Amino acid sequence: MAKTWGLRSDGAQYCGRRRMGVQLTMALAALWPGVLVAQAAAAAQLLPLYSYYTDPPYSPALAGNLSHKLAAWLSRKSGGRYQFVATDIPRARLDRDVLSRPGWLGVVAWVGPDFMLDPKMQKYWWSEPLLRDAVWIVSRRDKPVDFVDISSFDGLVFGAIRGRQLPDMDAAIAAGRFRREDGVGGEANLRKLQLGRIDVTFIQAAALPYFREQIPGLDSWLYVAAKPRVTVDRRLMSDRSQVELNAFLKRCVSELRTDPEWRPVIDALANTDTLRQPKGSASERP
Repeated sequence: MAKTWGLRSDGAQYCGRRRMGVQLTMALAALWPGVLVAQAAAAAQLLPLYSYYTDPPYSPALAGNLSHKLAAWLSRKSGGRYQFVATDIPRARLDRDVLSRPGWLGVVAWVGPDFMLDPKMQKYWWSEPLLRDAVWIVSRRDKPVDFVDISSFDGLVFGAIRGRQLPDMDAAIAAGRFRREDGVGGEANLRKLQLGRIDVTFIQAAALPYFREQIPGLDSWLYVAAKPRVTVDRRLMSDRSQVELNAFLKRCVSELRTDPEWRPVIDALANTDTLRQPKGSASERP
């Protein structure tokens, strides 16, 4: 079970597989106007369900993830109209190769307007929330960081994830108030935190149960600040021009929130106290 969620031991090989997967998806996307549209009458329209997350439970690169579950569920709901394919893509490539193209096809999953620099929800089409998650600020119990606002990071080394945009922090970083050091994902940053290479980082609340499986004794040294960096209503996002697709997604999201297959997932993430303190004392200040 541990190997299912862990980091790849061969980072270069994993990155190569990831690049190949994204390149294949982008090649298919380039062919949509000719090949896929011509096949639409005879077969389901192939649509990527993009996720740029590198950690569970949202990363399509990891077994048992929610992106594959969502892609399969949406495909079934379409009754053969669409075939959604969970697609792992780095954030920088998503911005450059997908979102920059007018009328892009596909769906971006698990995102919020602030993450996509669309706080007024006018640039893209947005669904209602799929589920609620949180982004937690974590540090070491021997050097705890109680998060109030970004001034809490002054003088520290903040572990971010490569390619992620943090517009609320950019000015403070540029002013030298604290330093940003990027890692490949949340688990990698936790290991750097354990070694003292960074002072503070953030993790998805939904990912913490899986990190506990990967890092023995995690709760003995990890400090989770009481205040999250942000509470996230995770949504689907697509291009506003995809009217038919967006109408379908709107109906599906309404059904998903009461679907017996998804209620346990939604309820588990809503109970953040349980996620935070499996032993009843994981986030108490030392």
